[in-house]
Formats: sequence, structure tokens, C-alpha cells
Amino acid sequence: MHRRTALLALAATAGGAALAATALAAPGDVDPSFGDRGVSTASFPPSNQANVSSMVERGDGTVVAAGSSGRSNARGSGFSFAQFTPSGALDPRFGGDGRVVVEVGGSTSTQVGTAVALQNDGRLVAAGTVLNSGPTGALLRLNVNGSIDGGFSGGVRRFNDAAVDVEILPNGKILVLGETQLRRFSSRGALDKSFGKNGIVNLRTAGAVSMAVQSNGRILVSGVTASDGTAGTGGEETEASIERLNANGSRDRSFNSGNLRHVPFGCSALRGPEVTLDARGRAVLAGGGIIGSAEFAAVARLTTAGRLDGSFGNGGTTMLALPVPGQKHRSADLQGAIVQDDGRIVGFGTHLLRLNVNGTLDPTFGNRGSTPNPLPRTTAAPNDAVAALIQPSGRLVIAGSNGGTNAGSTSAFSVAGVSLIGQASGNVQPVNSTRPSAPRGLEVTARNRTLQLSWLGPSRSGASSVRGFVVQYRQVGDSRFSAACSTSGFLTIPNLVNGADYQVRVAAGNNVGLGPFTSTITARIRG
Repeated sequence: MHRRTALLALAATAGGAALAATALAAPGDVDPSFGDRGVSTASFPPSNQANVSSMVERGDGTVVAAGSSGRSNARGSGFSFAQFTPSGALDPRFGGDGRVVVEVGGSTSTQVGTAVALQNDGRLVAAGTVLNSGPTGALLRLNVNGSIDGGFSGGVRRFNDAAVDVEILPNGKILVLGETQLRRFSSRGALDKSFGKNGIVNLRTAGAVSMAVQSNGRILVSGVTASDGTAGTGGEETEASIERLNANGSRDRSFNSGNLRHVPFGCSALRGPEVTLDARGRAVLAGGGIIGSAEFAAVARLTTAGRLDGSFGNGGTTMLALPVPGQKHRSADLQGAIVQDDGRIVGFGTHLLRLNVNGTLDPTFGNRGSTPNPLPRTTAAPNDAVAALIQPSGRLVIAGSNGGTNAGSTSAFSVAGVSLIGQASGNVQPVNSTRPSAPRGLEVTARNRTLQLSWLGPSRSGASSVRGFVVQYRQVGDSRFSAACSTSGFLTIPNLVNGADYQVRVAAGNNVGLGPFTSTITARIRG
């Protein structure tokens, strides 16, 4: 699932009816002035399945949620859109009743809308994938009233790749991100052959998921990459990754010395992180990672040169364990993030959280920095917020998909309004952000193609008990570490090279992230 986020200015003063109503709620609380007690929904009958993937705001507070709808257990679906007024009502100016479905692949195909972007003239450009024998990318444009723009490549532009994200450039050209390639089209849907090689760039990120364009035209692409360089799907030995291209599609060698930047989210990334930008053009990545066997929400911030920003979190990353309502043993990760103009970061998923500029939880938001999102659900599973934006009034709007997993049930797009700028309720207490100290007594024994490690827990566990350990190791001479998880004080690292020297270190993690690593130990593998 992919989502689009929009960075818009927060209102500076409490003027106007919309801002006054929003300010009645504390930051993180549902805004009752939006929709029906804070929530609005849009279903697409006769479809009983509807899944939001992205969302844009038109500049006046009007919101368009985009995704897919169709029948469960059967092919036949369409790219789907719902437009809501600034107050959360379905907008009849769009499609006659606020809803539009466009069939782009025929009645026997599965059609998955993944991203939407807004042109300066108010028209919408949407991208997605049609699944038949293999994935085919599809790109289309809707007029302001929701009708399809037949002047755009004859209605639908198709190409041989899945489509996961879309961006409109200031000159009207269109960037479409696939899992392994980036394409640029003209404003009329023709492939722009001045970009990359005949309009296409092959990415180094093996499993791309999102992109962001800086003010100088440079393009950031985020994803997840396995240790063997292939597209990662989450699990052991997968890392969040990001690369930057120049405006013409060439590799930007000023970003991390022209290399793919790997971002450590514990011992493994759960999925490719979403990338967005702050007001200074710095990349912010939001997703999930693993420490021990526990899932964590994870956020990283990079400098404009592509290095981890040491002024943010723990060496550039923040990882937090957030319990999922109704699921005792599961923690929540993030589907994405949006950055306020003051630099604070709002992450969204099963939970909403807000981080200060330095990466610590903002205790004025929700319950000491986080809160379960208010989207409705009709099943036991939480309804993840998969898209977010900030309206001009300062209201946060999130979108997700509720219901539809049980036989005969119907799912719908759901959007909710959340206050960002009200007065925090009660006596705000600081959040304990103390991470554990480094583990003690690391010992490394070299054997045939393996290293056997043992260690003791940290002398100080910090804000909570220790949730697990991250072991990093690399062959001497390699530029970066590989990682593995452990829930105890023991680990065997297999498949190493006999006769080679390896460096090893260990860190412990608690509910507020990973602590410092031990000193590095070097050992030679003996065959």
C-alpha cells in the first residue's frame, strides 16, 4: 500500500470558523467539526471492497482520497476516488455524488490504484497497476469534475511496470515510480525521452515504494533492499534504502557520494519506508523495523547530503514500540509521515505519533506523544491510516479502509480529522526517552565459517525492560554492517568466509529504541 502526503502551511493565528472549531480539540484528539463526529466514509456499490492508497488536498481544504474498489473473490475493479469538502462531506461537484470509479484494465483484470497527484489547474493524475498475466502500469488524468480527460494519451497511458507513486513537476511533466524503474512523461502522457535513457531510469533501489522531489528538482526514491541486492519484502537482512537522482535522471553523486544510502531500522526493515521532505529539503523516512523479535515504528532523517542526521533521535533514527489495540503481542509500525512547518513530524499508521525536531516524542500530542488513530473498523484488525495531509486550517486529515474482510461485509474509504494545534489537556509530563546502556561482556568465538557470540544484558535497561538485541557484523574492509536479531544473550552467525577477519558489535533495545553499541570486536574465521 502506498500513500501520498502533502506538506502545507499550518495557520499561524486562530482566525476563521474552521480554525476556531479545530482548536477546540487537544492535539491528537478527533476534530468533531469534521464529518460525522470526526469521521467520513465513502463506499462504492456494488463493490464490497474499497482500499485507500493516497490522498491530496486542493488548496481550499477539499480532500480527494484515491485507491481501488471491486468485488471480493472476483476480478473486475477500478481506480476509485472520493472527494470531500473541507468539513468532511462528500462533494457533489465531483462525479455528481463525490465518487468516481474508472475501469482501466477490463472486467477480468484486477486494478490497483496506488497514487494520485494534483496539477496546478486542479486536474488529478492517478497511477496504478493492472494485474493480468503480469503487472502493467496505468496512468490517467481526471478533470476537476471527475470526468476522465480523453486528451491525456487517449484516456489511459499504459507501460510495462507496476506503478507505485506519482509526482507532478512544476513544468507539468509527470514522474511515475515503478518498483525498479522511474519514468517521466509529458503533460499529455507521452514518454519524455530527454529523461534518463529514452524516458526511463533503472533504479539501484531494488524494491522502490515512494519518491519526493526537492525544490531544486532532484528526486529522492525510497525502498527496501535485501542483503543480496534484490527487492526486499521485510524480514532478516533487509534494509531501508534511499537514492537521489538529478533532475535529468542521472545519478546524483553529491548524495552519499553517489551511493545507495542504507538506513538501519534495527536488525531489519519491515517494508520499504515512505519518504517525505521537511521545510529544509531534508528527507524523512517512516516505516518499521525489528529489534529482537518485536516490531517498532521507525523514523529517520537525513541531511541534504544523504547522511544520517546526528541531531535527530539516536544517530539519525527514532524507533518506538507502540502497542496495537486488541493485539497484545504486536507493536505498530508506520505507513508514512508528514512534516509540519515547525519541523515536528507526524507519523501515521495504526497509531498517530508526533516527534519533536530532535526526534523525541512530543508529550503535548495524544497520550504523551502517540494515540491510536480514530478511523472506524468493523473487524478485529485495526484500520491503518495509509495517507495524511494538513488542511490550511491546521487540521490533520488521515485516510484508511475499514471493514470488508468478512463474508458479506462492505469496506469503504474512511477519512478522519485530527487536531494538531489545540491546547494540550491536563498536566503535560515529559516522556521518558532513556534507552538501555550497551550490553556487557561481549565474547566472540571463531569456528568453521561461523562466529559464536555471547553477552550479558545492559547494566541499565532505561525507560522499559529490554525487548531484544541487534547484532551488527561485517568483513573487515566492507563499508557497511549486516545485521541480525537476538532475543537472548547468544547468537551464531553462519556462512562466513574462512580466513577472513570480521568485526562484531551488539546493542540492546527497549520501548524507546536502540541503545549504544558495544565496542567492536575483531575475530578471524578459522576453517
